[in-house]
Amino acid sequence: MTDTSVDDITLATTIDNTNPDYSHLQFLLDRLHTWITDNKITLNTNKTTMKHIQTPQAFFSLPMPSSTAVSSR
Repeated sequence: MTDTSVDDITLATTIDNTNPDYSHLQFLLDRLHTWITDNKITLNTNKTTMKHIQTPQAFFSLPMPSSTAVSSR
């Protein structure tokens, strides 16, 4: 079996810090998981990062899940 890898996937969404709604972010993560599974790709969590870009408004950071591994195997 051949391993498949993909580099440089970016997910981005806007979250209003005054009234946070993470449903769109979760939708994107679910779509990514489906795509990874359907295409038998393994996500290398050692190369996975989360970046926050904020405006002068209040900053809120999402906690990383305790298990970030996603694998199609």
